[in-house]
Order: sequence, then C-alpha cells, then structure tokens
Amino acid sequence: MTTKHIPIPMDGASFQRTLALQHRAITRIAFPPSLLLQLVYLPILFCGLILWVKPYLFSFWAQCIAFWSGFLGLSLGFPSNGAAPAETDPLGLIWSGGAMAMYSPTALELVISALLVIAALAASALMIGALAPLKYVIRILATVVAVSIAYFMFWPTQFPYSIASHIRDIASLGYVLLLVVPVMLTFGYYVFPFSLALKIKNTLLILAYFVIFIPLQIVLHVLILQNFSLLFAPVLYICFGTLLDVLIFIALYSWAASTIPEEATIPAT
Repeated sequence: MTTKHIPIPMDGASFQRTLALQHRAITRIAFPPSLLLQLVYLPILFCGLILWVKPYLFSFWAQCIAFWSGFLGLSLGFPSNGAAPAETDPLGLIWSGGAMAMYSPTALELVISALLVIAALAASALMIGALAPLKYVIRILATVVAVSIAYFMFWPTQFPYSIASHIRDIASLGYVLLLVVPVMLTFGYYVFPFSLALKIKNTLLILAYFVIFIPLQIVLHVLILQNFSLLFAPVLYICFGTLLDVLIFIALYSWAASTIPEEATIPAT
C-alpha cells in the first residue's frame, strides 16, 4: 500500500492527512505497442518451438524411460528382433509384462488396501492445528483409492486401462501441458513490462523442468504399477498425474513472478 502526505491549511494552521492510493494489485497496467506484441508473438514462438521439437522430445523421453526401466528391471523398453509389440505407447516403447490380468489386485491386496484406507481416514481425524491442511490431502487420496477398491471388487475384469495405456495418457497429457504453459504465462506473466530476456529465460527454465520431470514421473508410475497392481492406477492418474503437474506449474509460476521487478507492477502515476 502506497501512502502520500498532503498538507491542508485549516484556520491558519496546517495538518497532514494521509491519502491511501489504490493498491497495485487492482490497478490497471498500460499496454504499450511493444508489450502487446510480446503478448502475441511469445506464446506463438514457444508453442511453435514445442510443436517443432515434438519428435525429438518424445525420442528423448523414450530414451530416458528405457534407460531407467532397464536399470530398475521394468517390463518396458524398445522392441527387439523386429517383433511386433502387443501394446505400443506414443514413445515407441513396448510393454512386455504380460496380460493386464497379471497386474490386477488379488483379494488379499484389496483387503490390505481397504484396511490402510480406513487407517488413513482415522489418522486424518486426529490431525489438528498445523497438520489440519494435510488431513484433506489424505482424505482425497484415501477416497480415490477406496473407489478403486470398490471397482475391482465388483467389476474386476472390466477395468478399461492397462499399464501401457497409462503410460500413453501421462505422456500425451504431459506434452499438452508443455503447450499450455506459454499460454498461461501470457495472461499472468508476459503482461508485465519488464525485460524480454528474463521472460524468455524463465519460460525456458519452466519448460525444461517439465521436459525432465515427465519421463521420470512415468518411470515412477510404472514402477508402482508393476510392483503392486493396477489398483493404484486411478490415484496415480488423478492425483499424481496432470493435477500434480499443474500444481508444480503454479509453484514455478510463483517463482517466476517473484523475479519480476517491483517497478514493473506499479503503474505510472
């Protein structure tokens, strides 16, 4: 909040009255032609770049996933000996771990998971004070797992997704997120009049983060699904897929916004 002291004479005397000016968060920003051009060509430039590098990007992701899959002993890799894979994801990788039923949860796993859900919900009820926000996260996760348990209990053979399709969806949505990032930055970051070089640098850093993070995210999902079961596919997809990516973007945007010079957010008077 900016204040200004204005002397006002009164009966031969004077006093100072404090006048509160409008907060910068609700003031209007002037848009000179150069800034308007940035709002147009920056998202076009970055989206065009992402579209152009798509084959190289997916190739990098595939190489990264294949490396970690081999290191961790996952049933995921490139086809060998010219064999046609039964399931292929957009990265060109194949899943060689057998039929989907092999990774469906057993009755024992369902019972253990249900007990863990009940325990998590009970523990969340005891979280008060500084731990209060955490209990809502635990309840959301427990609810998603509980719905998944109910689905596998009543319709165990009708689950429409496999590990390979899960990989495909996470990779495809991750690529879409890369395209959305410049558009979102246009409305909340590029609109401020500050260094163009800083805007480009921070945008590239945010995009680079997701380029590295998404294949590692896929590897972690595959590691969990292969060593446990498809029971956790919904919670991984809903809570630790695109939603997690969006939350990370918000955190990265907050970091980028903190680098904006203060004078760029205060309109000229």
